[in-house]
Amino acid sequence: MMQWAEKRKSGENLVWLFAVVLPVILWHWLYVSVGVWLGSLLAGALLLWLLGAESELRYLEGLIQRALMRDKEQFEQQANKYFHLCGDVEDATYLPLLMRRILQQESTKVFALLFWLFVGGFWAALLYALNYACMQRQTGLGLATFLHRLMSWLPNRLLVVALALVGSFRGATEEGERYWWAFNDGSALLAAAMPQALDLP
Repeated sequence: MMQWAEKRKSGENLVWLFAVVLPVILWHWLYVSVGVWLGSLLAGALLLWLLGAESELRYLEGLIQRALMRDKEQFEQQANKYFHLCGDVEDATYLPLLMRRILQQESTKVFALLFWLFVGGFWAALLYALNYACMQRQTGLGLATFLHRLMSWLPNRLLVVALALVGSFRGATEEGERYWWAFNDGSALLAAAMPQALDLP
């Protein structure tokens, strides 16, 4: 059994190398080799691919449009489809829970991605996106999970600081204190700090 587990882990790490590391290396080599103009076109194409036609921002835009149109049924359907929340929008707990789901999802799929895009450039954003996609298909604590925790640690804590600055700084920081230095993706910290920071019930 132990040998089977070791072989499976080795196989997952090999998949991670070919699915994450190799494409990033090849893209960066191509980007620096083709010159400024073609490099800019490649960077633009990569940015469109990272955000996607059906990006998280489009999901939010769709929800806002349904809310403005007072289309209750479509609003609930889109909230269920994109943010995995079932319920009745007229329920007092529905919207606060939806806000938590949205913020937690956006912190992983948008905020952290843009953080690495601005801090490390396109290769870092590509590394984050490919590694996150690979992690979702893995089981256990492989290289993809380790790198995701490493790359999510700082962006999510900066997001918590931003939330604390616009809300209750003391409340947000006190609630999340026990998670602050833990080596994880920051979801537990965000879940603890969010209610106080955004004054959610």
